[in-house]
Amino acid sequence: MNRFDYILFDLDGTLLDTSNGVLSAAVCTIQKYNREVPEPAVLESLIGPPIQSSFRRLYGLSEPEAMEMADAFRKIYMTDEFLLRAIPYKGIYRLFQELLDIKANIGIATYKREDYAKRLLLKKGFGQYTDFIYGSDYAGKLKKADIIGMCLRDMGCIDLSSAVYIGDGTSDGIGAGEAGISFIGVTYGFGFKTVRDAEVFSPIAVANSCDELKRILLTQKAF
Repeated sequence: MNRFDYILFDLDGTLLDTSNGVLSAAVCTIQKYNREVPEPAVLESLIGPPIQSSFRRLYGLSEPEAMEMADAFRKIYMTDEFLLRAIPYKGIYRLFQELLDIKANIGIATYKREDYAKRLLLKKGFGQYTDFIYGSDYAGKLKKADIIGMCLRDMGCIDLSSAVYIGDGTSDGIGAGEAGISFIGVTYGFGFKTVRDAEVFSPIAVANSCDELKRILLTQKAF
């Protein structure tokens, strides 16, 4: 079996540990609106999905109320003080370089708003590995499958069997399935805590670290 020619990654919980910045900005926003800060396990669920959807779910807000709160969050999070707290996962740069060495096409498709995603990833050095960075629209209307699809289209992928998406959570597994491409789950991020969690979405493999992910992608021994 040939290796995948198009390898797409989620951002939060897959490339970068963004938890400190996202959650700190979320707490500031919640306190600004005099709402109760949820317990840590619930607070962590804010990482990944569109923030307005999370605020609406947590506090029973109307769509305009959720958008207002989301706008306040973005103004806080977009500052370097919060955005750049993200930490690359150990081994991720080495993985990207080795993928480039075998001439794989690398893309990034994330629920993070696209302007934030590009700014963050370029600041963290990922621009040397790919020009294909796609994220959510301002209103958060795009589904993960839409974002994956746009990325694949602009990368020139015609044969979907040559593409794989890598992510750490439910939206990633669903998005890959809806986009019609293979999925690899990772358990070192925010979403999946165990291999069994990821297996719900029929992944072709599950990685517990970036080094393990590298072995899977470069040798395909787990496929």
